[in-house]
Amino acid sequence: MTARQTLSGLLLALATAASAAAQTPAPSRPVALDPFEVTAHPLGADERTASTWVVTPPPDTPSTSRLADTLLEVPGLHIQNFGAAGGRETIYLRGTEENHTVVFLDGVQLNDPNDSRGGGVDLSGIEPAVIARAAVVRGPGSVRYGPDALAGTIHLETPGSDTAQATLQAETGGDGFRRILGSGTAPAGDTLALSATGSWFEDGDDQRGRMRRSFLQGAVRSTGPVRAAFSAWHSRIDAAAFPDDSGGYRFAAIRTLETRDERRTGLAGRLSGDWSLGTWAATADYADIHTRVISPGVAPGLRDPAGLPPTDTTTSLRRLHVSLMTERASEDGALAVGLDYQHEDGRSDSTIDFGFPLPADFQLTRWRLGGFVEANRKTAAGITAAAGARVDRYSDDLTRLTARAGLLGPLGSDATQWRLNLGNTFKAPSFFALAHPLVGNPDIKPETALTAEAGLRHILAGGRGLIDLTAFASKVDDAIDFDPGPPPMVANVDAIDAHGLEVALLLRATDQLTLRGSATWASVSSDPDGARMRGRPRWRGAIAATWTPAPRLTLTARLTAVGDILDSAIPTGDRILPSWIRCDLTAAWTVHANLQLLASADNLFDETYEEALGFPAQARRLRAGLRLTF
Repeated sequence: MTARQTLSGLLLALATAASAAAQTPAPSRPVALDPFEVTAHPLGADERTASTWVVTPPPDTPSTSRLADTLLEVPGLHIQNFGAAGGRETIYLRGTEENHTVVFLDGVQLNDPNDSRGGGVDLSGIEPAVIARAAVVRGPGSVRYGPDALAGTIHLETPGSDTAQATLQAETGGDGFRRILGSGTAPAGDTLALSATGSWFEDGDDQRGRMRRSFLQGAVRSTGPVRAAFSAWHSRIDAAAFPDDSGGYRFAAIRTLETRDERRTGLAGRLSGDWSLGTWAATADYADIHTRVISPGVAPGLRDPAGLPPTDTTTSLRRLHVSLMTERASEDGALAVGLDYQHEDGRSDSTIDFGFPLPADFQLTRWRLGGFVEANRKTAAGITAAAGARVDRYSDDLTRLTARAGLLGPLGSDATQWRLNLGNTFKAPSFFALAHPLVGNPDIKPETALTAEAGLRHILAGGRGLIDLTAFASKVDDAIDFDPGPPPMVANVDAIDAHGLEVALLLRATDQLTLRGSATWASVSSDPDGARMRGRPRWRGAIAATWTPAPRLTLTARLTAVGDILDSAIPTGDRILPSWIRCDLTAAWTVHANLQLLASADNLFDETYEEALGFPAQARRLRAGLRLTF
């Protein structure tokens, strides 16, 4: 039986189970569309008019081996993996560039403007087992979260609880997979709660690629007239893989791996309370990111007769962000105003080997001061109108105004809601684009984006689930990319047009069976030539079923289908990567109240495919482990 036949069979089985479940009484856990709260916006993030999807990995199931797999069912999100282990995991949200999505970890922004990708976040360095929740907001996010969020934002949060508990987990598997995770939370009196998390992970080998990462996190929260939360985390990444444009394991002429050593530290403090005008909040976040990449270069090939020279690059970024905001809420609406300040200090020490060492160092410091106002109001007809505006001024005299507006209302009944959104945003050029001594361009302009979307959300009968449908269109102007020249430099080369449809489903068919899934079709092209963008499929879909056939046994099956992708590498030039389907299976058996046995099968049917040209995806791999709870 082929993987595709198996997919059809499993989908039929799931549909049959869901149909049968529809005849049963509604479960006790209804689906709600309440505003979600993220630590990046401590007053709470009322994103009901926006396209939002929240992922909460079930605590009684095995963790995925990649964060990309945790986010499989998020509509509009495609994450391209360059190899099984050690390779980058590149974010494409609604088809725009990887640096058009802002990523927060416990409220601390991870984007680094020093790197050659303009600040794209590599998700391979984030351990999925330490993520308790991920909220993905698609669409422009500048008003609420600051500039750079042309495509949207991803908010990752580590565990926190007011209940005393501790967990120890260990796993092993094929191809060098090893993982250890420990976490604990404890109340300290009536007003304090402490938590800590630590993990160690290893995967791959020195022939195809490897990844070693470690993570430590601690937090303290207090309640009272003034609510306080403080957290600190540190991650270390040691990875090796073939360079992105090299053609990977299949085509690279130079067989030496590119190595990456990265250290990230994040600190966050948040105070909030109530006063006569409503609620206030003050925050301070600090990020310290150090990365060293040693690349062997890429040999000349079909696409580039010169190839890429070897490089040794060390970058460091220190970012401080502080904010002060207040919100006044009533039954009919809310008004929020705020100020924030950000200071970034970036440095890159690089040597390029042209047969002789050529230094390519740069250093840049900039600050940004911003202010915003947001308001929403619910009318007598039940329609909620939301609007906001923001002004940002940079130290180089760059000033920009961004705005967003949205409407949300019932359609026939409260079970169905329609929504409309319109917003613009901008992204200041990265330090690399501005200051690199060989290809930098101090005259480069900010990228700007305008996005419009319309959506429907329907609560399924009895509150058993919801279905969410969104149509979107966006245009990025003055898109920044490398221009081969002459002279070669980073420049505003073209625009990016994107439009598409997204559908997402959550169905708690019974108390024992939950279905989650999404499907996305997106057309993304450069303007004015209309060329298809690399690395992005036109369509993708995923469905996951979590089933508890017995009180102590939980099974999860995931099916992922991705359409063909245009990709390119220096040895081969442009090629089309065929579509593929993959199935993953996990099982958790509670042997005792304090002991779980874990089992996973990644790529169960051993599908052979590539997410990036020349980088074979992970073959079938079995994993096993145990989890102790105290």
